[in-house]
Amino acid sequence: MLHFSRSFLIHLHQTLIFTNNTDTHTIMKKSLLTIIITASLLTALPGHALTDNDCQRMLRQIEEQYEQWPDSDIAIRTAKRYFPILKQHTNLYWYVSACNIYIDWLFRHGKLAKSKSELERVVRVASTSSHPEVLSIAQRAQGLYMLRLGFNRRAMKFLEASLHNCRDYKSLLNPFTHSSTLLHMVNISLQTHDTERADSLISKLDEFLAWTDANGIADKRQWLHNRVSAMHATLEQQRGNLSLARQWLGKSRSYMLPDVPKRWYITYYIALRDVLGAEHRYAESLSVIDTLIAYGYDILPMRMQFLKDKAVALHKLQRGMEASDAYKRYIDESDRNDRIVVAAEMDLLRSKYQYEKTVSEKKRAENEALAAVLVAAVLMIMLAGLIVMTMSLRQKNRHLVRNLTAAASQHTDEATKRLGTACIDYMRSSGCYCDIDGGREALAAHMHVSERSAAAAVSQVAGRSFKSVTNGMKLELSRQLLEHEPTLTIGAIAEKCGFGTMRTYQSLFKDRYGLSPSEYRTSIKSWAKPQRGRRADGTPKA
Repeated sequence: MLHFSRSFLIHLHQTLIFTNNTDTHTIMKKSLLTIIITASLLTALPGHALTDNDCQRMLRQIEEQYEQWPDSDIAIRTAKRYFPILKQHTNLYWYVSACNIYIDWLFRHGKLAKSKSELERVVRVASTSSHPEVLSIAQRAQGLYMLRLGFNRRAMKFLEASLHNCRDYKSLLNPFTHSSTLLHMVNISLQTHDTERADSLISKLDEFLAWTDANGIADKRQWLHNRVSAMHATLEQQRGNLSLARQWLGKSRSYMLPDVPKRWYITYYIALRDVLGAEHRYAESLSVIDTLIAYGYDILPMRMQFLKDKAVALHKLQRGMEASDAYKRYIDESDRNDRIVVAAEMDLLRSKYQYEKTVSEKKRAENEALAAVLVAAVLMIMLAGLIVMTMSLRQKNRHLVRNLTAAASQHTDEATKRLGTACIDYMRSSGCYCDIDGGREALAAHMHVSERSAAAAVSQVAGRSFKSVTNGMKLELSRQLLEHEPTLTIGAIAEKCGFGTMRTYQSLFKDRYGLSPSEYRTSIKSWAKPQRGRRADGTPKA
């Protein structure tokens, strides 16, 4: 009988709260009746009689209200009424999960001080629980708080601790506690372009999804499948595999349900923005960025990036006035965001280090004196090291300086010309110019002079730079290979002739001959092919 009465009261409590009615008189009556029922639940029902199913219904109601009206305080009013009831349960999982929704709402609405104090309270409550999952949820909330403020390193530490406490997801009350922690860790890895770690974490998410699919665990709105596929796309985009990234985007798009708000699939739009930006499709990217700005309100660092991306896209599209307004908005909101982050950072430092004013001043004076001593010591060490290095270099280079001085006094213009002519002859006969550096090292070794002297002699004889001379030899050799070695590819010729990149080779060849290497080879083939009705020598057939 007691269990029936409790279930009936809880069901009536949920019905009253969740019923949509905007009439003021009705809302007042509902509120009064709800308070009476809540008081009855707190006073008349013993804590041990509260079941997991009752707590699950309460938490689900809070979650559904928050998902449906994220900008309203409907879910928060419901959560506050349920807090005393949920706290009576022996397993604090339900209470801590409901508190996390309240903390998330506070942060999204700019109540940072309140959200921080609530987070600290929840962590203290979770530390008294014997269930690792409860502590994992609290640590994940700490990591998410740091992530939203842009403190990625601190966030990763909390998330790693959270993952350690919920790594055995098969035994958790809510397996998605594990996947949620992994998602935040992947987000940090992608933001910092740590592709190896992101790949490892996404593989764990793939294993988790395979396990949930095999065990028939529903992915509400296919949100997790969509997000993991989108993260695959972002990872491939950062690796430069745009075609593969497009395939993952298509897979992510296939999980999006038409009747679900776009904010559930925000990760897909982030990945789509990255791919479109990499493909320089700024018009399409601009539309996606507007979607992100509209729905990505809950993550401060990401919102700043969205605003900046919009300004850049408008600038690329040569929409100057709109780009200027977008940049102004980005700067204004960045200043405001910086103030929020700095205030949060100072608050974190203040909570960690609390000193009395006199002690702080004394400590600061000691630190300043210590810093002055350390700076002086470092400067002395650097000065001593500089003196030692200078003396060592002077001793090592003394012989070289004498040789260079003697060579400079002995070489005449005629000797320099002879040296340059000999160098050019050796380069043509040995083919050393096919090295990437133009054969400087081999030429200097053969001529028993420094690389600089050899290059200067060649430049003086040829009347142009050493690089121009060697490039001319390389181009001439490549032209001969194009004419007489039809089996060699353009890339092989570029490599054989010592060009650093294919792009450099094509640019230099076209500047000299007016055609690209492939066009030149084609023209040779067409010239060598006999015309129809004529012999190879050009005379008409009989």
